[in-house]
Amino acid sequence: MKQVERFAYLGSIDKHWIDHIDHLDGLREGVRLRAYGQRDPLVEFKNEAFGLFEGLLDRIDAELARRIFRVGVMRQPRPEIPLAQATTNVDTLDQTGLMDTPTPELGAERGTPAFAGSPSPITNHQSPATNSSEGRKKIGRNDPCPCG
Repeated sequence: MKQVERFAYLGSIDKHWIDHIDHLDGLREGVRLRAYGQRDPLVEFKNEAFGLFEGLLDRIDAELARRIFRVGVMRQPRPEIPLAQATTNVDTLDQTGLMDTPTPELGAERGTPAFAGSPSPITNHQSPATNSSEGRKKIGRNDPCPCG
C-alpha cells in the first residue's frame, strides 16, 4: 500500500508542479506592470507566489485523495495446476527437482543405509583454490592497468 501512496503522491506532484511553474512565469510578466502603479514588484511577486503555492498544495492534496480513493486492488486468480503436475508436491522440490531432505524408506533396518533408494548426497568436488594473483607481480595503485 505504501508504494501505491508514493506513486499517487509523486504523480500528482509532477502534474501540478509543471502547471505551477507556468503560472509563476505568467505572474512574473504581470508583476512587471505593477511597477508603474508605484508598487514594489518584488513584494507583489512574493505575496502572489505564496498564494499560488498554497493553492498548489491544496490541489496536490485533493488530487492525492481522489487517486487514493479510486485505487482498486485486483487479486489475480491462482492458476489451476494440471492433474499430471498435481501428483507431485511442488513445495518439497527445490529448483533442481531433488527433494530438500530425503525421507527414510519404511522398513529400513539398522544395517542398511538410512536413505536407500534416495539420490546420493551431492559432494563438492572443487579443484584446489587457485588465487588469480599467484604467479603475477602485484600491481601498485598508480601503475597503469595491466589489461591495456
